[in-house]
Amino acid sequence: VSNSYELVTSSRYISQMICTSIVSAMACFIALIALVVISSNVINYIQENMHNLGALKAMGYTSRQLVESLLLQFSGVALPVSCLGAAAAYGIFPMINNMMISQTGIPYKMHFLSMPYVITICLLTLIVSLVVWLSARRIENLEPITALRQGIRTHSFAKSYIPLERTRFSLTAALGLKAGLSQRKQNIVTAITVLVLSLFIVFSGLMRENMIV
Repeated sequence: VSNSYELVTSSRYISQMICTSIVSAMACFIALIALVVISSNVINYIQENMHNLGALKAMGYTSRQLVESLLLQFSGVALPVSCLGAAAAYGIFPMINNMMISQTGIPYKMHFLSMPYVITICLLTLIVSLVVWLSARRIENLEPITALRQGIRTHSFAKSYIPLERTRFSLTAALGLKAGLSQRKQNIVTAITVLVLSLFIVFSGLMRENMIV
């Protein structure tokens, strides 16, 4: 009787808001990791199949057709898996719902929500397609003769930061540093993956310490 309506409303739903925020943050972290892995897979696919890509372009296939084939491949996997994952959420939610009811005493009758279901599937498929398209755009700059040589150009005027003939490092260390400096994009992808993983692990530990312990 003495409390205001706003205070009662916020108190009733504070646990649900905390749970929703935690699950949303976890979903964002996992989605970012998945997108980084997908981008890395596309880049590795292009590097490993450079000879075949060069042969296809020499036969008359355009860069757009090759990129669209990768889009069809990854989108064809992302779409049904998104549907299955969204459907599985309705199977897992009753357990979380019972846990929330035991904590708050507020019952919730579960029902199917069509709009969030469709939005989730379309959003995930579009994001995966966008990442694949951005990662596969390097095919457009790939010349057939260069690709048939497994990506080796006849002349490279890039500066060698670790010349093997004058380096003071051992051969193993020099080759490792040289490969690391030449593959900057792969290093960035690896760094982002490890960064997100460490954030996710530390976040989980902090939430357990602050919310449970």
